Amino acid sequence: KTVGYNENGVLKTQWVAGDKISVFYAKVIDGVEGALTPAPTMFEITEDNLTQTIFTGQVGTDFDENATYNWYFIYDATKNAPATISEDGAVTVTIGSPSQIQVSINDNSHIGSANNCPMWGTAKNISGKMKPRVQMKHLASLVAISVKNDGFGGDIKIKDVEFSIPEVIETDLKGKPVTDAEGNVNIIQEAFPIVGEFQFNILDGNFKAVTSGSPTSKVELQSAYPLPKENGNTATFYLAVRPFKETKTI
Repeated sequence: KTVGYNENGVLKTQWVAGDKISVFYAKVIDGVEGALTPAPTMFEITEDNLTQTIFTGQVGTDFDENATYNWYFIYDATKNAPATISEDGAVTVTIGSPSQIQVSINDNSHIGSANNCPMWGTAKNISGKMKPRVQMKHLASLVAISVKNDGFGGDIKIKDVEFSIPEVIETDLKGKPVTDAEGNVNIIQEAFPIVGEFQFNILDGNFKAVTSGSPTSKVELQSAYPLPKENGNTATFYLAVRPFKETKTI
């Protein structure tokens, strides 16, 4: 499925033949959007259409070429059947995984369908006689973690890196949890699921809820990599995670 590749140091997305997207459309009457209709089959890209990035598929028998439509698209490499949508426009997408495998240091070729990087897009007020054009947006974020050997401890070997946004509770100077009169701990930061299954609203482009998620993900090399003690040797690891905001340096 989709794979990541470097072009002048920039990670880009490249579709491959056989990639499929779920398609939904809604008729617009007097500026008001009607009910969403799922396309009966997923739209697919073939080898012949890779250069122009054209996906083809079928619309329902109720489709009116003389009407105007809003279109919604969702790509999730874990899905081989059209996405199921709730009444309020939510679909389930899978982002990342608790364990992600990287071929070697500084290599990001594993970022793609193998580590679940879904995409979403919309095209509005499109004539039924026109083919919709859409720019897909990534729903996953890319975290790059660089490990540097400053040489103070000699040569090291690195096998994996773990990234987490765990629950944080208030503690005293001795590291013991601070509790209130009823024995409840003070939670400073809630655990934030960064990988797993999430509910995403294709109508407004926002995440709604967590179906099943983990606040921790680990990226592991296929084999341990030596980092010599010479100053400046670094190894970079890449993870696909759910987007989050961090106002402090981590």
